[in-house]
Amino acid sequence: MNNTLKILHLEDLPSDAELVERELKKGKFHHETLVVNKRTDFEKALHEFSPQIILSDHSLPSFNSIEALKLVKGSGIDVPFILVTATVSEEFAVTVLQKGGDDYVLKSNLSRLPSAISQALERKHAKMAKEAAEQELKATNDRLLFLLENSTLGYIEWDDQFGIRSMSKKSVEIFGWTPEEFRENKMNAYDLVYVEDRPEIFATTGQFIPSQTARNEHQHRNYTKDGRVIWCEWFNSVLKNEQGKVITIMSLVQDITERKLAEENLKKTLREIEDYKYVLDESAIVAVTDQKGIILHANANFCKISKYSREELIGQDHRIINSGYHSKEFIRNQWVTIASGKVWKGEYRNRAKDGSFYWVDSTIVPLMNEEGKPYQYVSIRSDITNRKQAEEALINNELRFREFFETAPEALFVIDPVTMSFVDYNDNALKLLNYTAEELLAKSPQNVSPLLQPDGKRSLLKLLEFIRATMNGERPIFEWVINDSAGNYIFCEIRLNLLTNTARPLIRVSVLDVTERVLLKERLVEEDLKKQQEITDAVISAQERERSFLGEEMHDNINQILATSMLYMDLAISDENPRKDILINSRNYIYIAMQEIRKLSKSLLPPTLGETSLTGALEEMITQIEQADDLRFIREWKGIDETLLSEKLSLSVYRIVQEQINNIFKHAKATKVIIGLTQNKEILRLRIKDNGIGFDTAVKRNGIGLKNIISRTNLFKGEVVINSHPGEGCELLVSLKMNG
Repeated sequence: MNNTLKILHLEDLPSDAELVERELKKGKFHHETLVVNKRTDFEKALHEFSPQIILSDHSLPSFNSIEALKLVKGSGIDVPFILVTATVSEEFAVTVLQKGGDDYVLKSNLSRLPSAISQALERKHAKMAKEAAEQELKATNDRLLFLLENSTLGYIEWDDQFGIRSMSKKSVEIFGWTPEEFRENKMNAYDLVYVEDRPEIFATTGQFIPSQTARNEHQHRNYTKDGRVIWCEWFNSVLKNEQGKVITIMSLVQDITERKLAEENLKKTLREIEDYKYVLDESAIVAVTDQKGIILHANANFCKISKYSREELIGQDHRIINSGYHSKEFIRNQWVTIASGKVWKGEYRNRAKDGSFYWVDSTIVPLMNEEGKPYQYVSIRSDITNRKQAEEALINNELRFREFFETAPEALFVIDPVTMSFVDYNDNALKLLNYTAEELLAKSPQNVSPLLQPDGKRSLLKLLEFIRATMNGERPIFEWVINDSAGNYIFCEIRLNLLTNTARPLIRVSVLDVTERVLLKERLVEEDLKKQQEITDAVISAQERERSFLGEEMHDNINQILATSMLYMDLAISDENPRKDILINSRNYIYIAMQEIRKLSKSLLPPTLGETSLTGALEEMITQIEQADDLRFIREWKGIDETLLSEKLSLSVYRIVQEQINNIFKHAKATKVIIGLTQNKEILRLRIKDNGIGFDTAVKRNGIGLKNIISRTNLFKGEVVINSHPGEGCELLVSLKMNG
């Protein structure tokens, strides 16, 4: 038989392939390695080389490990696949394992490669053994069904109310009823029982169903379909789920009427012995040894779980399955107990032939001779491997949970949703509420919550809603107010989730103190309201200033011009021969008044964008100022596409420029002003810089003009920046969002 290990190595660097080969030789593998570096060669080798294990670098020039693994899985070849590559992230390694890879080895740690290969091969062999065991189990189940159907015992399956589910052919022969007739007549198991035996059966069933005992057997009289009364022997088994709910009840039954009538005593005894042996062989792992511990008998279940044949077990002692787990004192105590004629009970961890471990719950019964000394020992065991593994997993989960629970940065509680009480906590929970452990455990969630939450709803009713949602599989996250031991309010963010790996449903409560966040939010709201008030005040002040300006202009300028015109007109009216020059002067003054009114109106009314562009309106305003004043302007318009500007935005920019120039006139004493306007896809930027006297920006300024500029900028989610120093002029930078 060829024991050479065939290894297919996907690698494009000969030096790395040599390093891997060196480690394989160190691992003393009797192997044959085929190195390939192309996809086509790899596919060909899968089918022609028939590798027993595959080593793969991750990244090749036109191929990678993920694609290689996909090819292997797609071809249906069940071969261990190990990634051998340079440094990779943990996430990538997990991805390879999730896609079916068996392991990964870093090239910087190739010394681990032999053990990784050995472990992968062991897992492959274990998997093959498991599949073989499952096939054997299926075959055994098929044989069992065949035996039940053709057995002299009838087989009946009941539901948890003893309603019929199925019956074997023999059961129909015994009682005469078919399953369909059971259902049509609404019969159950109790209808078969002779009326005088029913009280006893009711009592037995009442103890049997809720008890921890999964099996019982009983003999009593029964009715047949044709009215006869027969004696039957019943062997009942209850199958329950992990929650203790009955899944099904199985009964083996036989008609023992003749045995009862003819040889009731003797045959009953013999039958009971056979039946017990049958039940044991079918449901338990049974071994019989002599007084020295040499195995005389091993039933099929013993062979199955130990993976030894009956021939391999007979004549050996139990050291053949000794795992080395138990101490010498443990073994000695067992032998002392049974050698004294007492029954020994305990749990054993044994080693099967393939090296795997299994656990059994064992009862060893000594059989005594006439001299009162043990001559044989009967060992009855049940497989508890799954239970022990579950217990170990539960312990590990509990340890991990406890470590996380105690080291979590937030406050954690565990509550019982039935009693509404605290059952666990971490140190942060005690610090948050300022309670001792004893004080907290005497409280409940409603005790540490005010009667009403900030939204006006009762705390208890809201709490019950969240708990119901959690029990239904949801994970609520909500804000909550609690009280510490001194009655202080604490604003919290609460997260609930159901703990499932516990004896009873419990809810973990994660509590994050967000009091500072809530208070900050309230302060921000207050500041926002204050800001809005300032904007409103600025708008009102601007309106009042415009009214004042209009009144002053009307009174100081236009009114004086019209008064002079009236004076000239009065002279003309009082003169019998009106002078033409007086009338001409009156006309001129009226024209001047009209011009002043037009100028005043134009300064107050916004530019009509339908008639002129934003830059055109700004040019017109600047030109008028230059004609009336010595102030010189420099224009910088860059990339302006006014088709993208809304009328509202253009008007705001115009008013901001108008407001800032007004500020320059009043305060800056400047001779030159630079006005820049630039535009990109989202932002319109305005720059107004003067060479005036400047000011200290650290000194708070409450000018109406600046407030107006800021309020208009805020309408477009913009930003205002002022750069100025005494003697260095002032620069106003405004950015506005075009889609604001």
